[in-house]
Amino acid sequence: MGFLTAVKHWFNRGPALPPGQVFLELMQRGNAIYAVNPDRLAAAVTGWASGYVAGLARIIDEYEMRDDVARIGVRKRDAAVARCEHTVLIEEGYEKDPRAELHRDVLKRFWAGITVTSAFNRSQRGGIRLLKKQMMSAQSYGWACHNIVWDTSDPANLTAKFIHVPLWHFENLTGELRFKPTVNQYYGIPMEPGSWLVHSGDAIGPAVALAACAKHMGLQDWLLFSERAAIPGILGKTGAQIGSEAWNNLCKMIEAWGRDWKAVTDRDTDITTVTLNGNGTPPMPGLVERMDRAIAALYRGADLSTISKGEGLGASLQGEEADMLEADDCAALAESLHEQVDRYVIRWATGDRDPLAYIWIEPTKRPDVEGRIKVNEHLIAHGAKLSMRDELNWFGRSEADVDDVDDRPMTASLAPQGVPGMGLPNETPFNRDENAFKIPPRSPDGQGEGKTLPPSQIAKKRPLDLKAIAEAFADQNAPAAKAIREVLANPTPSAFASLAANIDGLLPDDPALAAVIAETMAKEFTAATPTPQKSQESR
Repeated sequence: MGFLTAVKHWFNRGPALPPGQVFLELMQRGNAIYAVNPDRLAAAVTGWASGYVAGLARIIDEYEMRDDVARIGVRKRDAAVARCEHTVLIEEGYEKDPRAELHRDVLKRFWAGITVTSAFNRSQRGGIRLLKKQMMSAQSYGWACHNIVWDTSDPANLTAKFIHVPLWHFENLTGELRFKPTVNQYYGIPMEPGSWLVHSGDAIGPAVALAACAKHMGLQDWLLFSERAAIPGILGKTGAQIGSEAWNNLCKMIEAWGRDWKAVTDRDTDITTVTLNGNGTPPMPGLVERMDRAIAALYRGADLSTISKGEGLGASLQGEEADMLEADDCAALAESLHEQVDRYVIRWATGDRDPLAYIWIEPTKRPDVEGRIKVNEHLIAHGAKLSMRDELNWFGRSEADVDDVDDRPMTASLAPQGVPGMGLPNETPFNRDENAFKIPPRSPDGQGEGKTLPPSQIAKKRPLDLKAIAEAFADQNAPAAKAIREVLANPTPSAFASLAANIDGLLPDDPALAAVIAETMAKEFTAATPTPQKSQESR
């Protein structure tokens, strides 16, 4: 039998798990974690390590469906990789090879046309995004298996259906997974290459199952404790003999008190309540929280943001470890898809044995804004001339069009609060309105009346070229140009005071900017005229 003939043999096979078999299993399925205790779970873990993976696989599946933290962890883990973009790349060194370009085109068409579903949920249908999510289940179970049903009806556009089959249909007794057509089989049958996609993972499921089992035992004890401790017990004390009339009366009295909380006794009879709460804290809440944190950490590395408390110390480290796991997952998925699928697609479509292109899954890139700003500041401080265009492109911003009246450049008054380097030099703190515009200060502390700065702040100011600033402003703001030119022609304290007082009317479209300009002129003129005579005139 020739190679292509053999390929056609397994390309045209049907699904390994037909709907009839799925129906029978669903009718017989029970609760895998019913009455699970540490001993039974330990036995299942031992069997899983010995190759009998079905028992523990069902337990892990139940816990991931029922435990709240595990359910969130699974969703986050799967979504982190499913959202990563995939592409088809050419092998390094073959960028100009026509065969490599052909292989890339073939793989692009193939991955764009695949169908993905599940043997036990055929209503679940999707493409490569769903395939990535299903393959990520290997991180829990150790393996994720897909039966591949190829469609060769159109040789020019080879497609395939990937059917996810749960791990309890496999065994690992020989060190290699083998498929069990029915779950009651002891030994499986070998899986032919090209008919199956088997992705292996870290197998955190056994550890998750142990933590979830301890958590649920703690929850059961906690619920039982709450039920018993919520309603106190009743203790009756009497000196009467057991069975006597006084004894029987006390018993009736206690029963009545349990219903109505009313009782009448003599001096020798005592009825008290007994509580189980005591003065200490029950250990169950601490145990449950500890197991929740362990489960979250197993799925997402050190990322405990969903349940962490306090100040969130170590958030940067947690993010880095989550990114590291995501990058490793993407690379592992891409390797499995290339080795177990890409090669067979290229062989069928082109006849070439070695593909010159491969599928790649790109991890999410999170920009390090703070790090980039610090690097830029360091380079600029050492004389580097960085490109403003490159920085704008990196931050996803564009430069204002000076010829467009509706696209005026941002000024310091428009900058969000807390952004460094966007305010005026040595400016006093500003309050802001609901639109993030600065509210100019009315006194040295920014709250009272007045226009001058204290001498301590004047001494710290960096000198500004007030004339150059005013001339530039006059060129850009025609409505206020006349008033500014008059002040420049006769720069007296009274002229500056008049301009500062009337600047709001000269710039009616931008009162916030007018306020900032007025406050800046007041500061500059106070700093530029320190003599007593001029200071008195400015006041």
